[in-house]
Amino acid sequence: MKYLVVGSGSIGKRRIGILNDLGITSIDICDKSETRMDDVCQKYRVEGRYTDYAVALAKKPDVVIICTPPVFHISIAKAAVEAGAGLMIEKPLAHNLDGVDSLIKLIQKKKAIAGVAYTLRFHKGVNLLRNIVEQKIIGKVYSVRAECGQYLPDWHPWEDYRNWYMSKKNEGGGAILDISHEIDYVRWLLGDAKEVGCFYGTISDLQMDADDVAEILLRFKSGAISSIHLDLLQRDYRRNCEIIGEKGTVLWDYTTKQIKVFTKEKGCWETIEYKEERSDMFVEETKHFIKCFEKKAQIMVSVEDAAKTLAIAVSAKESSDSKKIVILP
Repeated sequence: MKYLVVGSGSIGKRRIGILNDLGITSIDICDKSETRMDDVCQKYRVEGRYTDYAVALAKKPDVVIICTPPVFHISIAKAAVEAGAGLMIEKPLAHNLDGVDSLIKLIQKKKAIAGVAYTLRFHKGVNLLRNIVEQKIIGKVYSVRAECGQYLPDWHPWEDYRNWYMSKKNEGGGAILDISHEIDYVRWLLGDAKEVGCFYGTISDLQMDADDVAEILLRFKSGAISSIHLDLLQRDYRRNCEIIGEKGTVLWDYTTKQIKVFTKEKGCWETIEYKEERSDMFVEETKHFIKCFEKKAQIMVSVEDAAKTLAIAVSAKESSDSKKIVILP
């Protein structure tokens, strides 16, 4: 199969490196920056290189991996599907909902294999959480608190954060969209949400106009309630989750690689430790996409599924801007 990676920033390089490690070298790259492509060509095994994705698509790749800022996702995705390619879109699906429905219809019409990369679905810790919930070890889930935060300039210390799309509102940056992993996995645990409330903004002294902090409240159709804290401000990296159920509580800490479970039956905390390198989830996710493309199977996070996460992100901003709770469709 022929792969085209559009966007050769950090995540594009990561995907190309993983493809190479899996023995895949039939890869073209596309980026407006010749300098970035020079760097990719020096480090990885690729074939063609293009500055115009329309020209790259004319070479008829089997799969297109979209690694650009979110503002460009939908237009590139539509062109790729029209060209007959399968799709792997880095999260979030887009920066707003414009064009999402028409993309979904086009994917259905062309019977394209397409999905969105919400990588935490392939993380051992998150999968352990899901297993605990599904096995009803803590009974019915009442509430979930999820948190993720890190100081933006520390994310990519090799580049000026002010030049990165994450700091730019008009490119789809900001905490709510780029850390929508938390929205996605909480949905994966609890099902569909029905109401959204939020406060968000740009409150730090960082030189950016995208949101740097958000507090999101969700009410789910199951009756469960969730709070999600996202920020680009914490000097230490934090990612954790607390699940409260009728029979007990679960705590997950990404950095310590531990899950702690308290149940009424046992009356004490039990600790589950697991081994996980940061790269593992990206590798497993990429393997999943490759298998789905080769076997023409359903990708775990379909575009329709990712659209629900995007709808929550967009509605969260709407809630804060309007100072009202937003009802989801």
